[in-house]
Amino acid sequence: MLSNLTGALMALTTDMKIGIGIGAGGLAIVILVIVLFVALRKRSKGTVAEKTLDDRELIAENSKAVEALFVLAEDNASLVEELKALQEKLKYLMPSDDSKVTEYDKKIKNLIGDMRIALTKSDGEDSKKTDAILTDLKLAVADRSAKM
Repeated sequence: MLSNLTGALMALTTDMKIGIGIGAGGLAIVILVIVLFVALRKRSKGTVAEKTLDDRELIAENSKAVEALFVLAEDNASLVEELKALQEKLKYLMPSDDSKVTEYDKKIKNLIGDMRIALTKSDGEDSKKTDAILTDLKLAVADRSAKM
């Protein structure tokens, strides 16, 4: 793609006789500016549909990640039931293009990771740490739902 772009710019400068003032260094700068513009444009997710799709994928990841917590907490029936209720709430969250809502989804993802670590350390048993994280998870989901 870059070679096609370079060829097109060279043809343009030759055909229009403006190539006299632009040397190889000037042409390199023009190409660099174009490449940077294209790269920056691709990096920004400008459309609402793209943002909503990204959030939908994050919601699905969070819901699936809770399933791993079931395995870690399998000896603790009450915790598994609370996690199942949490998963149901996560599963039916509405995707959004709002960055504030997306931040809540990222916070939920981090809390699920924290819960995984806490359950691994406590061998799936209830502890103050797992109870605190579960409370934080419920609160984050409630706050996220309230932002919609």
